[in-house]
Amino acid sequence: MPPIGAKPFRVGPVAENYCEEFTMMHRIAILGMLALSLLLPSFNGYGQTKTLKPGFNFFSKDQDIQLGREAAAQVEREIPVLNNPEMERWLNELAKPLIAQPEAGDYPYTFKWVNDPNINAFALPGGPIYMNTGLLLHSDNEGQVVGVLGHEIGHVALRHGTNQVSRANLFTLPAMIGAAALGDRGILGQLSQLGVGLGLNGVLMKYSRGAETQSDQLGALLLHRAGYNPIEMANFFEKLQAMSGNRNGVAAWFSSHPNPGNRVQTIQKEILTFDRREYKRDSGQFARMKAMAGKLPPPPAAAKPGQGGQPGAAQVPIPAASTIEAPSTRGRTHSSSSFEVAYPENWQVSKAQQGEAVTIAPSFGQVQLPNGQGALGYGSMFNVRDGNQNQRLEEIAAALEQEVVRANPGLEMTEQPMRITVDGRRAVLYMLAGPGPYQNVKEIVVMAVVERNANQVATAIFVAPERDYNRFEPTFKNMLRTLKVR
Repeated sequence: MPPIGAKPFRVGPVAENYCEEFTMMHRIAILGMLALSLLLPSFNGYGQTKTLKPGFNFFSKDQDIQLGREAAAQVEREIPVLNNPEMERWLNELAKPLIAQPEAGDYPYTFKWVNDPNINAFALPGGPIYMNTGLLLHSDNEGQVVGVLGHEIGHVALRHGTNQVSRANLFTLPAMIGAAALGDRGILGQLSQLGVGLGLNGVLMKYSRGAETQSDQLGALLLHRAGYNPIEMANFFEKLQAMSGNRNGVAAWFSSHPNPGNRVQTIQKEILTFDRREYKRDSGQFARMKAMAGKLPPPPAAAKPGQGGQPGAAQVPIPAASTIEAPSTRGRTHSSSSFEVAYPENWQVSKAQQGEAVTIAPSFGQVQLPNGQGALGYGSMFNVRDGNQNQRLEEIAAALEQEVVRANPGLEMTEQPMRITVDGRRAVLYMLAGPGPYQNVKEIVVMAVVERNANQVATAIFVAPERDYNRFEPTFKNMLRTLKVR
């Protein structure tokens, strides 16, 4: 999904996506660890929902459960879990006939409401599932709430979270997840050491489009078996899609649940494969629960956009759009011993006192905040970074992305990392959005991590406020296109 208010960042022929499956097969062949059949799709088109099985995974089912419990403890420190026994009891009653189906996988499921007006829900490995109250407020009936529950149960039963972690960490995971290697830090701590992001915006809750389709299919089957009309799942997703033009409230859903395309048609075709039955299940409590959700007190105040996630942090007003000078079409070149890049001639280069780091930005791009700190509002930053000798590019990139997020609280990935090439080298592209230095304005951040040698990468970071991102994106693309790593 592209960042809010921005088109997808693409960099043309120098940034072609690698074929992930081929790369994975090649690595597995080298390792001699897995058979090709483990990576083959676990379903073969419509009418095969009953044959859906979890995909390739280094984790055991018990480790899924352990990881989910550890991640839930961390996540619940970050979200306003609702303490309303009546609403929680109703949610668990809705889920009970779904998780009683054998396809649900017999996990120790838990279900909790989050006091959040945004439309979202997420599942952690091994069973913890969280539903935003905003989802209830925007549902038309009980079946739509149950449809989302079925979808999230599908993610748990098909083990999509740990499947993604396994696919991204083929070299390092086998040794790490052995019981002897876990020590006192548990699975969550070990994965954090690998640079695998596991918080609210981490890989455990960022699914592929294929995973979304599988969860739709399995969720529809669970609803059917439990006596709920699975067409309500399709109706709710269709409603969300219609709302996506006005992204207020639904951005979180599409950030973690990328639309696989034709999902309504997929669910409808899946339903045609089910045996005929009457759908009569309904608790009769939907209207009451929706009314209760509408009367809840607001969640604890979060940091406002532009405050970097820190209450009271200094901000400045964004310059008037009419005063923003467009990047020049005439270029200059910055060269160092590690890289070379072209940039607009009306931008300036600021070098770090030590090392290769440079900031290349327009005169108005670097912001002096009232608290005396500096920030980059418009422009780019380039540097060379070291990784560990045994780390792969993807692991170094994930660690750097987490470093950027920690330095800028509130910044979130807006789509899955993309494998690209820059200067003929392997690279990973991240797209993020969140608070920036300007009052009430989000910023868009694009980060490319380019392989330099066995344990070094070059990084390129591009920043612009959401309001002006489209004006600067062509310049950012051209700078990445001209980047030469030495």
